[in-house]
Amino acid sequence: VWVNRYSRSRDHILPTGGYKRSGIGKDLGREAYHANRRTKSVLISL
Repeated sequence: VWVNRYSRSRDHILPTGGYKRSGIGKDLGREAYHANRRTKSVLISL
């Protein structure tokens, strides 16, 4: 078990950072993934 050891244990399930209107946002976890994704379509001629 690691406590406050980011470099040793990078659990991508637990988000960190960001609270209310801090402007920082979330790092790691599902919240960060959804906040930073963008839908894109790519058409390729075969």
